Amino acid sequence: MIPGFSKALSDSMTKDSAYILGACSLLILQYSWACLEVMDSGPNGRSDLGFSSLLPLYSGMKQLGLTLWITYEPYDPYLHSIMAYRPIQKITHYFENTTMPLELESFFTHCCNCTKWCNTADGNFSIRMDAARSLIPLLSAFKLSHIELESSGFMPDISRCLFIWPLLTPIGFKQLVGKNDEASMVIVLYYYAAVLGVASWEFWWMRERSAHMSRSILIRLGDKCKECIGWAREICDVKYS
Repeated sequence: MIPGFSKALSDSMTKDSAYILGACSLLILQYSWACLEVMDSGPNGRSDLGFSSLLPLYSGMKQLGLTLWITYEPYDPYLHSIMAYRPIQKITHYFENTTMPLELESFFTHCCNCTKWCNTADGNFSIRMDAARSLIPLLSAFKLSHIELESSGFMPDISRCLFIWPLLTPIGFKQLVGKNDEASMVIVLYYYAAVLGVASWEFWWMRERSAHMSRSILIRLGDKCKECIGWAREICDVKYS
């Protein structure tokens, strides 16, 4: 499969082949999520506690999507409906009149600026916080009861958002994660916790990596700040007690 995929990428792309390559890249990315053997080594010999091993695959899939968008989207209503859809909007709207987003904003403000993890003068607070804010609607959904979540109608949107979150995080945040910056790792920890708590059965192939990574991050971070990681530890204990 991989040799044929690599050869097809080097050939001239048509609309049909772009769709096929897009579907193939999605399958490879899903396989890589599920394959524990490919996730332990990061750049420069660092342990990959984030998603460094997945980012090249995400980037390739994004490039194929952009090629389709630029070349064919104006003439293809189906493609337009897919590429123009913004699943986060529905989720965000659902929580507009609740206190959950504000509570989580306050929580992550502490996590991203906690002196137990980082020097508050390091200038990276806004980078961490931008990544954390993109998780707030998804973690708000986690606080709903199972019945509320099922009746909300946006479970597929939550799953889509969680799947693409690593790709959409700022470049600066990816760099911090690659350096195992502890305050940034707290944010990644809550991403994996969200996968386990909200979308683990919808996207089953994301489950084992998320469980493995969340445990590894919890071990690395220890108990420097229970206020920061207590909720994540609780989620993991509930799921794997």
